[in-house]
Amino acid sequence: MMAFVAMTLGAAAQENSFNVKGGVGLSSLEDYSAASYKLNWKIGAGYEFRLNDLIGIEPSLMLNSKGYKTDYNLGAMSALIDSKDIKNETINLLYVEVPVMCNFHINDNWELGAGVYGAYLVDDNTKDDVYYSVGSAVSAINDYFTGNTKLDKDDFKPHTFDFGAYAVAKYNFENGLFVGLDYSYGFGELSKYNKGKNMTFGALVGFRF
Repeated sequence: MMAFVAMTLGAAAQENSFNVKGGVGLSSLEDYSAASYKLNWKIGAGYEFRLNDLIGIEPSLMLNSKGYKTDYNLGAMSALIDSKDIKNETINLLYVEVPVMCNFHINDNWELGAGVYGAYLVDDNTKDDVYYSVGSAVSAINDYFTGNTKLDKDDFKPHTFDFGAYAVAKYNFENGLFVGLDYSYGFGELSKYNKGKNMTFGALVGFRF
């Protein structure tokens, strides 16, 4: 029995593999009507621990450029602020991301994966004047009706951490090349004011060693 277990684990270990990958697609915000799509790219590497012929666990380290384009419909609020400062802005959010996937190998070629990710924001191009302009308009109306104090600019800054769900479908070639489609959906709100959640989908290409 021990010999059988050792042989099984040894066979599984031989199927472990390192991979490098990257992709392009679109990103935006879910649950936020003022957002539209922007170009998304990602690059990184992963390592799959094969548990058996069917299942593998794959943690990865990725650099992922998320974000969105603003598409504000200000209506009557446009009289309160300079709308050209906040319309059609591209908000870029660069994350270091760690997805952990459970991969299901349907056969030697097709593979489906589902998992979760955690991400840390390392760079963004959000500008105080863009966020504060929106905040000023909201605050002005709020002050008029309630007399509350104005919102703080920090209320519009993106949160440092993000987390969510991740799904992928891949086709593996015999030479190690693979291609696929992936989708991610964030569970955390972008900021205190912006209740939108990060979302991406796109094409993936990589090589397994």
